[in-house]
Amino acid sequence: MINWKKWIWPGILVVLLLTALSTWYLADEVEQDLTSKTLTGLLTNHSWATVSLNGRDLTLSGTAPSQDAVNEALEIADATYDVRTVVNATDIYQPPPIPVASPYEWGANYDGMTVVLSGFVSSADERAALVGEVGRHVPNASITDNLKIATGAPNNFTDAMSFGLSFLPKFEKGRITFKDNAFSVSGYSSSSANFADATAQISKLPAGFRIAENDIQPVGVSPYTWSASLDGKMLTLNGHIPSEQARKSMIEVVNAVFPGVGVNDNLSIAGGSPSKFEAATRHGFEMLKLFESGKVTLTDNQFSVNGLAKSLDDYDAALAASKKLPEGISARAVSVNPVVVSPYRFGAIKSEDSITLDGHMPSNAFRAVALSAARKANPSVNIIDNTRIASGVTPGLSWADATGYALKILGNFKTGSVSINDGKFSIEGEAISTSTFEAADGILAAGLGGGMELASKQITAPIAAPYLWMVNKYGSTVTVAGHISDRASGDAIIEMVKKATGVDAVSDLQGVAAGKPDGFDEARNLATGIVGRLEASEAILSNKTLTLTGHALTATTRNEVLNAISNSLPDGFTGEAKVTLQDSNLDISAAEASGDNCQNLLNSSMANGKIEFEVNRAVIKPVSAGLLDELVNNVASCPNVRIEIAGHTDADGRDGYNQKLSEGRAIAVREYLIRAGVIASRLDARGYGESRPVGDNNTDEGKARNRRIEFNVIQ
Repeated sequence: MINWKKWIWPGILVVLLLTALSTWYLADEVEQDLTSKTLTGLLTNHSWATVSLNGRDLTLSGTAPSQDAVNEALEIADATYDVRTVVNATDIYQPPPIPVASPYEWGANYDGMTVVLSGFVSSADERAALVGEVGRHVPNASITDNLKIATGAPNNFTDAMSFGLSFLPKFEKGRITFKDNAFSVSGYSSSSANFADATAQISKLPAGFRIAENDIQPVGVSPYTWSASLDGKMLTLNGHIPSEQARKSMIEVVNAVFPGVGVNDNLSIAGGSPSKFEAATRHGFEMLKLFESGKVTLTDNQFSVNGLAKSLDDYDAALAASKKLPEGISARAVSVNPVVVSPYRFGAIKSEDSITLDGHMPSNAFRAVALSAARKANPSVNIIDNTRIASGVTPGLSWADATGYALKILGNFKTGSVSINDGKFSIEGEAISTSTFEAADGILAAGLGGGMELASKQITAPIAAPYLWMVNKYGSTVTVAGHISDRASGDAIIEMVKKATGVDAVSDLQGVAAGKPDGFDEARNLATGIVGRLEASEAILSNKTLTLTGHALTATTRNEVLNAISNSLPDGFTGEAKVTLQDSNLDISAAEASGDNCQNLLNSSMANGKIEFEVNRAVIKPVSAGLLDELVNNVASCPNVRIEIAGHTDADGRDGYNQKLSEGRAIAVREYLIRAGVIASRLDARGYGESRPVGDNNTDEGKARNRRIEFNVIQ
């Protein structure tokens, strides 16, 4: 018999298994479908939610940000098709408590490219607003946000952060910070205007906040410049100054150095000042007070000055100050103009061992030229320079030439002085020697140098001891030497010697000297006339002693010479004469003694000289004695002829007067020859007046030729 239990139960088990598997499979498929539908509805706004299904029963879980979010998610899940029940297994997010910061700090650091925010903000919204504000202030900068959320901010902190951020655009780089209600700012301004704005703005902190630190640095400039200009009434400051405190200190210095002077302050604050800025500017003010007007400038560490000194002392002080700048400051340009003085003068006083210069010089270069000229002209004496630099040289005057000229003349003096007062030149002193006296006189005679005019001249010749003068005559050679008072009198003496000796070429060795004894000129004139009468003669006058030697042509001449030496010298003078009588050469042939030969001898004598008379008188001047003695000798050489002495005048005056004058002069010559030993019967005297002119009576030269004595042989 078949056991159906054996066969049926395995089948039933298989069916039940398959049925279970099918049911499980179908249930799982339904759950997956419901989960998918539910999640699709939740994903858009509720990503925080998760779901699970047990059949058609749905469980909602997850941490929701709020109760509203839970409610909304439950509604979405419940509305899903085929979901039978919804179980709420969610919880709501509870944020951790916001920390309290103390102290409450915030800061922004700007390096020119990036702004780094640090410290605390009260919320994410405040953070976002703050980052946005940074972008508006410095739009080209990147932002690094290191902010943290915390509570504990003081009142008005949001306004305070906005206030701090407003500084960033004014900086090249900088930092702003708040610590509770204490504000600190530091940085380098990007321009002078921004520095001024930043320093002004810091006083506008929101209420309840205070300044803990203010280290706003001005913009750095290069070159760093500063200047002060003075026009006499106003001081103008331009350029840069390191800080307001430095400005305040500078104004205090200005008020002390320039009391009563107005100040025009155009200084702007800037960084980059030299380390010795304060010392350099103070030195500049001290120099500027020495000027009528001027300007001092500081460019980095280089100092420049240009100005017109108020006085001679101020000029010297300004020059000295320009060479004693503060350590680390160097001179760039120095132009100190001397004060204008009037009268503009120069003087030099020479003693035996020194020359002292005083007065004015236009510049140190002119002073150097003057000192060189003084040393060149006076190499053996010490030069003492007391000249002062000043402006005001007389227009048209060459100061270098004028002072050089004056010092050149002074070199010829033993002692003396020269001075230039504007363009007027004065000189006085004692010459070193006769030659230097004449050198100085020659320099003056050649014309004043430098465009000057002569105001006064008092040059004393050197004192000669003994005071000497001499003249000698040997044939046609005549030499004059010794001391004279001045060149004019020396020239007059030479002319007198020429007339006395009948020689035109006289060697002049005279020199100017002082110390001439009284009566010296009279003694010299006497000696000159005597030498002219003698042959191989010499006269030496030493102080008041005359020594005479020579040969007389006639005994009369010899006697007259000896008598003059004994009786005609001035009081106090003594004379010694050695005068010999020259042998007479009367032993001549008849041919030599002929009339023609005698006429030639007489003409020869008269060709070399002229008999001089006192004006409008028939009185022979002593200077003509030599010529007359020569004529006496010539007449004696022709004993067998008679001679006419003819007198002539020029046409000035009345005819009768001229006739009488010519006769008187002819008679005076005849008497001289008779006194000298010529036989009276051999001599005739006749006057012709103006009737026989040999020159033009309309000229001085012609008149001089017409006033003459002629010797004519009468057979």
